[in-house]
Amino acid sequence: MPLRARLAICVSPQLMSRPSRLKRGNLRELPVNPADLERIVSLAELACTAAVAQPKDALVRQRLYHALAPLVSPAFPGEDPEVAHLHELFGQARVWADIVRTRIAGFDSSRLSDPLGLAIRFPARDLLSVLTDLVHELRRTRDA
Repeated sequence: MPLRARLAICVSPQLMSRPSRLKRGNLRELPVNPADLERIVSLAELACTAAVAQPKDALVRQRLYHALAPLVSPAFPGEDPEVAHLHELFGQARVWADIVRTRIAGFDSSRLSDPLGLAIRFPARDLLSVLTDLVHELRRTRDA
């Protein structure tokens, strides 16, 4: 498959439309309910678990990189008062997610100096503990 065809598959039709047709939104406000937050964090937790087990697998790293994208957004988790008590935990998750994404982005260039993938495994393991705590707290908030 030619490179141009592969790129076209990955690009959303909305992104290819004229700029005037795209909706502008406030990046600081993202309306997300607690159930959506739990789903996003759970998916990131699953991807992180896989990366801790297989840090050298390129597909696992790519999935983790994309699963962490919402967590590093400045608009995440929104301003929902139901999860206001979790903002510190979300802040920790944001910092660790940014570290892991940076390590994944730089992994291919430094693979020779890190053949075991420890540059990804160790920060992903630390992120995993924060994500697990966050999932438990979100579930407790949902069940309360």
